[in-house]
Amino acid sequence: MSKLDRMEEISPEVKSRVLAAFAYASAKLGMWAFSKRGEIFYNTSPMEEEFFDFFKISGCYDYMMENADKLNKPLMLSDDLGMVWVAEALFAEDNHIKVIFLMGPFFLNNITMKNIEEKLSEKVFSVMLKRHMVKALNQVPVVYRNVISIYISMLHFAITSEPLADDILYQHDKDSIKIVDNLEERNYLNADNELKGERIFLNAIREGNLNYREIFDEVINFSGEFLTDSGETLRDAKNTMFVFNSLCARAAMDGGVAIPVCRKLEHDFANGIEECKTISMLHSFNENMIYTYVNTVHAHKTNPLISKSTAKCCDYIKTNAYREISLESISSALGYSPYYFSKKFYKEMGIKVTDYIRKTRIDYAKIELLSTNNSIEDISDRLHFGTRNYFSRVFKEETGYSPVEYRTNCQD
Repeated sequence: MSKLDRMEEISPEVKSRVLAAFAYASAKLGMWAFSKRGEIFYNTSPMEEEFFDFFKISGCYDYMMENADKLNKPLMLSDDLGMVWVAEALFAEDNHIKVIFLMGPFFLNNITMKNIEEKLSEKVFSVMLKRHMVKALNQVPVVYRNVISIYISMLHFAITSEPLADDILYQHDKDSIKIVDNLEERNYLNADNELKGERIFLNAIREGNLNYREIFDEVINFSGEFLTDSGETLRDAKNTMFVFNSLCARAAMDGGVAIPVCRKLEHDFANGIEECKTISMLHSFNENMIYTYVNTVHAHKTNPLISKSTAKCCDYIKTNAYREISLESISSALGYSPYYFSKKFYKEMGIKVTDYIRKTRIDYAKIELLSTNNSIEDISDRLHFGTRNYFSRVFKEETGYSPVEYRTNCQD
């Protein structure tokens, strides 16, 4: 049984607890679990009593419970202070509710504490109570719309083991919930558009669409909106890319690429993301990451008639590029003679096995050049090119740049 199969056997309750820990550690985003009667099972919010009071006073709690039987997809709620929550239910096989999960509260990026204080000044509260409320609201994280869409997708997947295919639900009952004036409805509803944009882009990866750049420019907003507003921009950007990397890996799996290959790419890209020292390096690395995922899927889809043995050979090379591999070792593992298999591979792939190994290693070298400070010699040794001169020569033949030129030009 594969690790992925074992993962599928983990209960939604356990997966949601793992997601809750991750969401709080990375974005200070709280997670709640309620019974079908509305009793709290657990929560990870630092100020349970205060946040639950806000949730109840706003009318969001009542609305969530009244519509609990419709929560087979995420429901986004907001109060008149601009705090936002997302709810979704886990249903038993008989369609009875087992658990209602709630993510939040959080503010979207166009809410400031000045807005909050102005809104509170309109309320008939004592000075002491207002101070306490402001203190509590200072604990509410700011999570940008494009990032919360990722967490919503992750919550839905944890509950259902299915990607989020439908639009999410919104609360529009003005009698129970008011949206702060500064949070314009068109901006609030943009979260739905960004979810659609994300799905469109990830679908481009699933399809191996080489025109992904046009889609990327149209639906992905690189405006500097990252996971949190911690003041450490590089850390926030990396956290966002970690999540995006995982979604891209899942999309590549859906596109038919072997799971070990996708896991290897995801692992290597995660290491590369962490090694990036500047935002510009991270941006270049992100482009290379997307390029690799799209082209990996494209290569798989444009060779649909290759035999299982040849496909296994390609997967083996991609997952073992940093090890000593040869035509002899691969053909022996597959039960063929080197001569027969080399002919078979070339006939189906249009490239020699040794050239395919070299090309794959060049692709990994490009990742290392953009994401690490490893020397050219170290990269050459790790990828078994023999000498730095040979590595530099074949790298230029493949890319048109020397390794030094590639690192310098593509990071700018």
